[in-house]
Amino acid sequence: MNKTKLVLGLTMLSFTLLVGCASKITTDKLSSDIQTVNTKFDNTSHKVKNINSAQEEAGRANQKFENVASSKENVASSKENVASSKENVASSKENVASSK
Repeated sequence: MNKTKLVLGLTMLSFTLLVGCASKITTDKLSSDIQTVNTKFDNTSHKVKNINSAQEEAGRANQKFENVASSKENVASSKENVASSKENVASSKENVASSK
């Protein structure tokens, strides 16, 4: 009976020690996994900031292109107005000359 109690006690002690070791290994593994996830999160966060910055810069560049295109359209329209004004001046000169 004492021998059985001793074997049972040693078995329980061994089991407890194994569980403790397994818990330590599991805890260390989880800690390592958490550090890995935190590192990946930080990297992803940094990439998102870079993407947002690039999108803002692209938006500013697109606005500049739109402004240039609009300016070119305004110049073309102004050239048409100048040509029309020249025609009006020439017509007015003809009218003045014919009325003399």
